[in-house]
Amino acid sequence: MSFEEGSAYNEKLIPISRGDVLPDRSISEEYIIYDLWESMRAHDREMADEILEPVFLFMRAQTDRTRARPMALGGYLELLSAVMRFSMGVKLSASELQRVREIDANCSKHLSVVNDIYSYEKELHTSETAHSEGGVLCTSV
Repeated sequence: MSFEEGSAYNEKLIPISRGDVLPDRSISEEYIIYDLWESMRAHDREMADEILEPVFLFMRAQTDRTRARPMALGGYLELLSAVMRFSMGVKLSASELQRVREIDANCSKHLSVVNDIYSYEKELHTSETAHSEGGVLCTSV
């Protein structure tokens, strides 16, 4: 998938993820993403809504032409932090999150490095064999 195709694909899924648009039930990726977000909202609406924008930022970063150049892990770590809080049910106000920012960042870095170690071979293979616009391998390894 080219950057343009990927961007159009993601932009179609974003309003479905928000629940603004109903999915076409004959298109698996539409109803899967819709059902996933609906189940997350049913579990904890506030936290699910809180994670939407970091996920969209990550989705958009995947189809940004800057992926063709080496990049930092910063945006990925922000997403990982939000995903961790959702999956653990950790609810923090903005001021609480600010107070634990360093600990939160450290935990995100740790999990990212562990993930990168375990997925390195697969990601390296994908970076070497995927579409020419697939991006540059971004790993802490």
